[in-house]
Amino acid sequence: MNAFAAPPDGLLEEVVDPDVLTRARQLGDAEDPPSLALLVACVELAPADGLGELLETMLLDPRALRLLYSELSELEDLPASTAVRRARSRTDLELGLDDLVIGVALLASPRTVAALRRRGLGPPELAAQVAEWRLRAEGLDGPRSRVAATSTAAFTFTLATTLLLGLHVFGGGSWWQLALVVPIWWGYPREGPLVGCGVALLLAWLTAPAIGAVAAAGVLVEVAEADAERLATWAETGIRLRIREQRHVRQRLLSASGRRLRRLRQTAVVQLRGLRRVSKPA
Repeated sequence: MNAFAAPPDGLLEEVVDPDVLTRARQLGDAEDPPSLALLVACVELAPADGLGELLETMLLDPRALRLLYSELSELEDLPASTAVRRARSRTDLELGLDDLVIGVALLASPRTVAALRRRGLGPPELAAQVAEWRLRAEGLDGPRSRVAATSTAAFTFTLATTLLLGLHVFGGGSWWQLALVVPIWWGYPREGPLVGCGVALLLAWLTAPAIGAVAAAGVLVEVAEADAERLATWAETGIRLRIREQRHVRQRLLSASGRRLRRLRQTAVVQLRGLRRVSKPA
C-alpha cells in the first residue's frame, strides 16, 4: 500500500484547513502528503501578525523551508495524516495551524528533523515554543509559583552582586570595575550557566572572592529557575525540554529584544553548520 495514499477515513479533509491541505498536496504530490509538506504549508499560510511572526523569529520562513523540502527529498518522511492524528491526540478542540505545526514537530520524521536542524532548531523546541505562545496568547498559562519564587531569588542574587561590586569600587577599588555590572545582568534566560560561571570567576579574580561567590550562588539559583520553567512547560504542554531549549523558548517569549537576540544567535548557528557541511569532503 502506498504510504502517501489518501487515508480511507477522510481525516485530512475533515480536520485540515482546505487551503493548507491543497498547498501541502501540491508540494508533496500526494493525497496524503509528507509531514514536512504539511509544515511548509502551515508556515506559508500562517497569519503574519500572529503565528507567522513567531515562526519567522525562529528562521522558519517559507522560502527556506521550500528549499529544504526539495534538498532533503531522499530522507524518510511520514504521512501528514500521522502528524494530524498526533495533533488530535492532544486536544478535543478544532485543530488550528499551531496544532498542526506541533503535530509535525512531535512526529519528528527524519526529514523534518533534518530540515529543522538546518534552521538551528530541534523538534521539541519548536513544539514547545508554539504551544507556550498559544497558551500565553489565550491567557491560559497556569500559575507558576515555583517559577516565580526562583525568579525572585535569582533577581535578588543579581542585585546583591551588583551592590557588592559597587561597595567594592567605592571602598577603594578601581572605577573600571564598574564595567563588570553589564555581564552581571546577562543571566538567565539571556545566557546559560556556563557563561554565568565564567562571569563569577571573572568577578572573583578582578574584584573580590566574596563577590564571585555570591555571583556563583546566583547561577545555581538561575539553574533552579530554568528547571522550574522546564517542569512547568512539561505540565502545561506535555512537551519535555532540555534546559538549553527551555532557555531559548523563554527568550523568545520574554520581549522583542529577546526574540531579536535569539534570532541572531540561531542565524549564527545555521551559518556555522552550513560552513561545516561545505567544508566536509565529498
